[in-house]
Amino acid sequence: ETELAAAQQVSAAVPFLMAQLTTLDLYVRAGRVDEAERRYEAAAGELRPPFDKLSSMGRLAIALEQEDADAAEIALVDLMEFIQAFGAGALMHNEHNAQARIQELRGENE
Repeated sequence: ETELAAAQQVSAAVPFLMAQLTTLDLYVRAGRVDEAERRYEAAAGELRPPFDKLSSMGRLAIALEQEDADAAEIALVDLMEFIQAFGAGALMHNEHNAQARIQELRGENE
């Protein structure tokens, strides 16, 4: 029962943690990269399997704002693994937006 209760608490917190992770780019944009990293570590540390893969949303937000296409692509692979494993199609817009931005950063856009 203790594990079930803990899992329920984590899953209830997932939407809140996702919101935190997807806004980390705002800290980077404001020149507060250390704060973005601190908040990333705090939020990611609260996610337990299988939701731990969602921490890649934070990595993705930070990498894209830092214009680091390689790091963004790595984070995107982890996010796609979660989306595919759990049928989380509602998160696919993240994939499309990230792919477009990665292509732009690499000069691959038309």
